[in-house]
Amino acid sequence: MALKSLSTNVGTLKEGLNIVADAKSGEDGKSTLSNGMTEKEKMIMATCTDPNNLVYQNGEFVWRNPEYDPNVEGSKEFFNQKDFSGSLVEMDMATAEEYRLHEQQFNKAGMDFANGVDGAQEFNEDRIAQTNKNFINEDNIASIMHDDFRGVGDDNTFVKQIGTYLQDVNYEDLGLDPVQFDTNDDGIVNALDFELEKDREKLFKAITDKSHPLYNYETSREIVAEWMTSFQKKSFYGNTDPNLAPEPGESLDQFKGRGGNMGMLKNMGIVWNEDMGTFQNVSYDSDVAYQKYLDSLKN
Repeated sequence: MALKSLSTNVGTLKEGLNIVADAKSGEDGKSTLSNGMTEKEKMIMATCTDPNNLVYQNGEFVWRNPEYDPNVEGSKEFFNQKDFSGSLVEMDMATAEEYRLHEQQFNKAGMDFANGVDGAQEFNEDRIAQTNKNFINEDNIASIMHDDFRGVGDDNTFVKQIGTYLQDVNYEDLGLDPVQFDTNDDGIVNALDFELEKDREKLFKAITDKSHPLYNYETSREIVAEWMTSFQKKSFYGNTDPNLAPEPGESLDQFKGRGGNMGMLKNMGIVWNEDMGTFQNVSYDSDVAYQKYLDSLKN
């Protein structure tokens, strides 16, 4: 029984070490370990891949924790196989590939909408953000935030862009705890609370670092999903301006050339009459009333 237990432990140990070796090399020579690993996860992995820390006791292999402090609550003297396995955070390549295909669909969908194709639908931010949340879970959120999840380069990861992204959001919609983030004590969390670099850094860490005491999975998930949606919206509308209204006497080609979006006009009942060579809206009984409507769109 002892020999069988030892053999099982050796097999498990070997499997874990092979996983680390494969992850560090990868198919193309690049590591598949996530950049989103916390400092503690990195420390446990380093400890459990150093043979100098390996100990066999009570029928299993464990690793002596070189940072063990008996005076610190929760400090572990030894790491076991479960600790080792839990420290290995790899990039979620399967979900990344699925997501990239999903994001690519918005370019064609947006072109169809801009051209007024029958059945093409307007960009629905709330519904699409909810769909994006389905790509995110507690196991892969670190990879999505820190790795090249969208396949557009390491400089365009969530963690690299978070500062720029948050400049354009409504902080009151982020679900941040006023007790922790209302720095000016006005009762709400908004952009004014993050005018100082130290407050912005605290927020960035709370969102992107799973080991941070203020990290909240649901809050980070919501923010990351909205970040995804912002790129899909840009891809959908492209160079068109959904708020653009036709000028008096303007042709269809001229309107499109200025970035006009026929899908938005169609949703408002405005169509291009090819026979008459003009935009029309059946809701208006005269050209004067229709023109007043067009002028109101510009405002």
